[in-house]
Amino acid sequence: MDKIMDAFFKSMNCHGLLIADSKGIVIQVEDYSKDFYGMKSSELLGKSVYEMEKEGLFSPSAVAIVLQTGKETNLIQKVKSGIEVIVTAFPMLDEDGAISKVVTFTRDISEYSRFRNMYERLMKKIDQYNQTIDELAYKETIIEDFHTDNRAFQQTLRSMQIVAKYDVNILLQGETGTGKTLLARKIHNLSRQK
Repeated sequence: MDKIMDAFFKSMNCHGLLIADSKGIVIQVEDYSKDFYGMKSSELLGKSVYEMEKEGLFSPSAVAIVLQTGKETNLIQKVKSGIEVIVTAFPMLDEDGAISKVVTFTRDISEYSRFRNMYERLMKKIDQYNQTIDELAYKETIIEDFHTDNRAFQQTLRSMQIVAKYDVNILLQGETGTGKTLLARKIHNLSRQK
């Protein structure tokens, strides 16, 4: 039966099982405890989950929550080794409906957390690349019709490409022959109102 349960835990990415009595005293624990808590399973037997939480072996205590609420709970727990685990804890009731034991299953999610962080960093990079590509595309579009070494006019062209994205009125002023009509066409071509 133990081999079947071990196979079941592995298939669910569970690293074991901890059972506590109605007072929160550990009465059974699998051998995975050394990896998470830095203690052998034999050292955990007979310990109170309240003591273990105070000692920093884990936080928060899923067993304590179940004993307090009387309901099943799922939570992310920080363990002594520094990793995060998902703990599922549920009460086992006696004939009178009182909690006789609390059973917990633990799943290591450190790999999931690492992948989630990598994914978030990757998405930020993609956003940065997309923004750079957009800026380069607009810059290239503007350069097709306008060639200048004048830094002030280059800044005006950059401002024009940014403003062209929005539905706003733009007033172009200047003397005759300075290219207002050409700028107006370029703004229109860059806008969404083509």
